[in-house]
Amino acid sequence: MKLCGKRIVKHDVGAYNPPKVSPTTPVFLVGFLLHEQPEARSWTVDVSTVMLRFFLYRGRLGSSEPLAACRMPSPLVRPSVADLVFQVYGRPLHPELFEILAERQVRQADFVLTVRITRTGHVISWENDDVYLTEVTAAADQELPSQRRLLDYKLRHEQNTSLPCAHGIHYQASFQVETLPPELFIQVHEEILADGSKRGLLHHFSSSNRLTLAPLGFLQAEFRPGCLFLSSFHTFPSEHTVIKTQSLIEKRG
Repeated sequence: MKLCGKRIVKHDVGAYNPPKVSPTTPVFLVGFLLHEQPEARSWTVDVSTVMLRFFLYRGRLGSSEPLAACRMPSPLVRPSVADLVFQVYGRPLHPELFEILAERQVRQADFVLTVRITRTGHVISWENDDVYLTEVTAAADQELPSQRRLLDYKLRHEQNTSLPCAHGIHYQASFQVETLPPELFIQVHEEILADGSKRGLLHHFSSSNRLTLAPLGFLQAEFRPGCLFLSSFHTFPSEHTVIKTQSLIEKRG
């Protein structure tokens, strides 16, 4: 997969390396909008043995304060990973079809992005004047429309897919399901929680047992002219499993 002309290399959950961003490239993170500045400060999160590197630019407009984690008081139960699917639609899906736990919307001159964390994962909607795309991680038995369903995969192992759309819009995605040893899962879980409390959109599920880990959902987006890169992490503590997705929407030609 290529990101604006640069290839995205496949990695395991413990080695997520987003593409490098130059010091003059504008970057947007879900929850607030950031504009280019001469100096950038980088932040890193150690997930397993490889560093996650992103670049955060302080903007003249909007807030540059960390986005606080969203917490819900009532415990919700994740479905089993084996019961989940990854789907893409060429249409909007009504929010009432999902149990939405956290959401953000960002409007740019050439597109609108809406991200929602749900009990089963996420719903991401991207639209411009010509194209509407909705990416969903949902339960297989969830009652969702079949009209304009463009991609449909069971969430198993690792998959890569692409979808040419109208008017030069191209969509690419990869997802990965990895079950980790308990000690490594706890480490990855805590690092996602720490990072999500500083940036992006995070939902920390409540737990009925204070001695057990509660699931996490984490979404982040990066924007460059003509190119949007999205990544997500969803944890399933009872199965010591992490689901990671990466999506790219770009304008070609």
